[in-house]
Amino acid sequence: MTFSARSKTFSTTVVSIIATLILGIAFAPTLVTAAWHLTHKKQIHAGGRTFLVPARWYPSIDYRTVTLAKFYPILRPEKPVSAVITLSPFLALPQTDAKRQSGCQSFASFFLAHMTSDAGATRGPIRAGTENLEACCMETAFKNKHNGISADCLAIGGSWTANFQGPPEELATFYKVITELPSTK
Repeated sequence: MTFSARSKTFSTTVVSIIATLILGIAFAPTLVTAAWHLTHKKQIHAGGRTFLVPARWYPSIDYRTVTLAKFYPILRPEKPVSAVITLSPFLALPQTDAKRQSGCQSFASFFLAHMTSDAGATRGPIRAGTENLEACCMETAFKNKHNGISADCLAIGGSWTANFQGPPEELATFYKVITELPSTK
């Protein structure tokens, strides 16, 4: 092999390695999320509960708080996630249906009195799920469309708090996470 041929092979190899590195970095969010899902069967355990982790969402646990983040498929340093769900155990577990109903009304009243602002329109209480997986939520659609929508809930029969921040098209995923048990398949 001549010097010219070796030089060309070396140049091709270097370009291939650089291109692979650039693509690996650019698609890192997709690769990391896919790897997590392949090894964890789309669910996470925290605070005595098992939660569904939807496709393209990546979970983390800090003490007993679960955070699910939906990363953009390609790295975007200015805004790495398109939506976030946060779940935390609630200290005062309502034991009866009447106490859950009262808790929902109190939560809605408190939210309307203290948590709303002129940033957008708030609606609720919104009920989702049934029995022990029931959620009582308040939603705020922000005036600035780039901020999307926010939902705050007493979830899982009032035993957890749940928060969603993201685009409206991801809100159904949030409600699925807080009102359905993961499949055992």
